[in-house]
Amino acid sequence: MSALLRASDRGSMTVEVAFLLVLLVVPLFYLVGSVGRVQAGAYAVTAAAREAGRSYVTAESVLDAPTRAQAAAALVAQAHGFAAEDVRLSLGCGGPGCLEPGASSWWTRSWRCRCPWSRT
Repeated sequence: MSALLRASDRGSMTVEVAFLLVLLVVPLFYLVGSVGRVQAGAYAVTAAAREAGRSYVTAESVLDAPTRAQAAAALVAQAHGFAAEDVRLSLGCGGPGCLEPGASSWWTRSWRCRCPWSRT
């Protein structure tokens, strides 16, 4: 009887291991891909803010500066594989002469993640 039971169990370990492998490895790949996407987005929005700031302060006039900054941010976002509308920048200025030497300005940046788990 025991020889008959052993013969019927033959090959079941392969099926169990394959099932566990799929059950554990597929979510792990999904997690690694998602974390990579979030990290790439964080790097892209940081680079976009840096280039937007450089474009802003090198503009010829205060009227052209915001347009130049948004265009620079959009170019960097697209270069990193993200949609331009996903990166949002807002400017703060320390006084009326934002483009004057020695003036201070600051940027607030945000990024909308279009990751597999997000619904937007």
